[in-house]
Amino acid sequence: MSELVVKSRGRKINPLSARQARLAAWEAKRAAGMEVKRGRPSKAAPVLQAPKQVPLEVFDAMEVSSTKKSKKK
Repeated sequence: MSELVVKSRGRKINPLSARQARLAAWEAKRAAGMEVKRGRPSKAAPVLQAPKQVPLEVFDAMEVSSTKKSKKK
């Protein structure tokens, strides 16, 4: 019987790369039972930005300018 040879797909992996070292360290921590977090850190209580407070004078000025209409003859 002949052996079945399977070629790996994609780019070759460089075992000396920084990414592979980081992944190996991550796997070692996981194997040791440490909790490994992924992704962005989360806040305990997310705070949404409050909308800016616009002074009432600005709205009054907008109403006055919108009610004044120049009449052209």
